[in-house]
Amino acid sequence: MNTTKQNQDIRSYIDSNFAKEDELLRQVREKGSAAFQVPGQEIPPYVGKLLYLFVKLRAPKRVLEIGTLCGYSTLWLAKGLSPSSRIISLEQQPLFVERARANIAHAGLTNQVEIRLGKAVESLSTMLKNQEGPFDLILIDADKKNYAAYLEYAVSLAAPGALLLIDNLIPRESEVGSPNPEDAQSCAVYEFNQILSAHPRLDCVLLPTLAGERGRIDALGIAILN
Repeated sequence: MNTTKQNQDIRSYIDSNFAKEDELLRQVREKGSAAFQVPGQEIPPYVGKLLYLFVKLRAPKRVLEIGTLCGYSTLWLAKGLSPSSRIISLEQQPLFVERARANIAHAGLTNQVEIRLGKAVESLSTMLKNQEGPFDLILIDADKKNYAAYLEYAVSLAAPGALLLIDNLIPRESEVGSPNPEDAQSCAVYEFNQILSAHPRLDCVLLPTLAGERGRIDALGIAILN
């Protein structure tokens, strides 16, 4: 069987049997892709279910999300929260913020989820200065060139034992581990992976995932702060 077709079938099987979306989640994913021309940029449903399970296992009081898009991953995170828990999600695109806030309001979660507009590096710097930590779970899923900076802010804002999740750590269209030097984004991701794997305060691993409409091989970074 063609590998791409097999990956598509595996992802479809997992999504349909282990990560069934409620109507709101389905609409957010489908309308977000249609409205903003970002098909496949939202996490797959089964990765959303994985985020939900991490939240249920960790029982975080405070969650930080770096990169909101239309709020699809935010909603999966929120599904696992206790009523007293809170999420702060950072997004720099006004259109995404507008749509995400509407989706959060439609889900009845405005008292638990705050979406902040602005460049994430600037927002994180302000949060650190204002001592807005600690966070028990942090998800990084944003522009790859700033992943290293996001990680250091995340470590500074995280509680001891916090769970850090970082998406998209195997770049597309690149030889694994040896990207084309002219491919700046792929190089940034692999440089980040070296930083992540050698970080003195983190125990971490990459979990392979199937991303995008074609089910290409990707990876989710999972780390615990020591």
